[in-house]
Amino acid sequence: VVFGELYGYGDNLVGLMLIPILIGAGLALVTTPIVENQYTKLCERRAPTPEDRLVGAMIGAPFAAIGLWILGATSYKHIIWVGPASSGLAFGYGMVLIYYSLNNYIIDTYAKYAASALATKVFLRSAGGAAFPLFTMQMYHKLGLQWASWLLAFISTAMIIIPYAFYKWGAFLRAKLCREDYSLPME
Repeated sequence: VVFGELYGYGDNLVGLMLIPILIGAGLALVTTPIVENQYTKLCERRAPTPEDRLVGAMIGAPFAAIGLWILGATSYKHIIWVGPASSGLAFGYGMVLIYYSLNNYIIDTYAKYAASALATKVFLRSAGGAAFPLFTMQMYHKLGLQWASWLLAFISTAMIIIPYAFYKWGAFLRAKLCREDYSLPME
């Protein structure tokens, strides 16, 4: 909607606006080995917990929200297309860090049933990905470019706390809600 309708770009140029997301994802791939090295060092000092895998999500969560705030703030005709396109840098960076971190967290939390846990996550993510295009255009048309982006930014901002909360209380929740510790390796 932003690039096609506001700026009047064709599909070829709209596709190019995804490049900043790829650049942000590439930057996240530079950050990932740093986070993994820290995890490895932590493993040498003590027994790791699944919550130790959430560091990447804690780093990335604010960036996804920042990207959406930038998109909303720069989606005006009088602002050159670089503004909204650059929001993809922060968004791509945050999303890749969140994605890899949560995958590792799920694997470590449900080690015995990691395949089923990941399949459930993929199903839910795919269902959301299939449903979102059904209302996105209407949302942007009814709310306007800024408020539609800001609505998503508000939701993303509220969700920043989730990896921090799981980092702090995840072990307590697992002990309270699970019959057994699924994170233990199978013998």
